[in-house]
Amino acid sequence: MSRPTTGFERDPWRAPVIVAQIPDTGLHRELEASAAERQAMAEVAGLREILSAHAAFDVEPKSGGRVQVTGHVRARIGQTCVVTLDPIENEIEEEVDLMFAPRGRGAPPGRPDRGGAG
Repeated sequence: MSRPTTGFERDPWRAPVIVAQIPDTGLHRELEASAAERQAMAEVAGLREILSAHAAFDVEPKSGGRVQVTGHVRARIGQTCVVTLDPIENEIEEEVDLMFAPRGRGAPPGRPDRGGAG
């Protein structure tokens, strides 16, 4: 019998934003994962460890109740080499550009509908 998963186990690093509280000028968020969040993310991702994880996002309201999130995520991860079994570390840096839309409204062409965000 498997145990039910909570939102934290499935998505251990998140910072929900209430859409109605986003100012017209948008907002900026800087996030640094705690040791517990890094450990939980490493378990979800099957990594030996996550040494650091940082994110910076700009959240901007758009027409039709949509919200655009842009920014970047940076992390340093520890893995085990599958050939030598030696520990290795890697830097990861990814740009983020997402459009969230109210469920059922859809997103602009070419963009996923991330309905229910916020």
